[in-house]
Amino acid sequence: MFLFSFQAWGKRNSGVMNKLFDPSLCDNSQLKEIKRCIEIGLLCTQKKLTDRPTMPDVLQMLQGTKKVPTPKQPGYIKRVREAERYKQV
Repeated sequence: MFLFSFQAWGKRNSGVMNKLFDPSLCDNSQLKEIKRCIEIGLLCTQKKLTDRPTMPDVLQMLQGTKKVPTPKQPGYIKRVREAERYKQV
């Protein structure tokens, strides 16, 4: 799960989230659902508890009755990048 969420954040920021899956296997409505689920998953991995959605919020976002806010960069991304820089020294 960690590796997928790490890749998802990178692809999301690069604007190529569809590279995480094969878009030829889905229609447009399914692609929107997949992207929504990835965004919600990124929200659920936020470092601060207050930045994470509650379960009722998650359900509403999955149902499309609540707007999915833009996730912040997850804390683990920064820690991984710092560790990679440390290894290079």
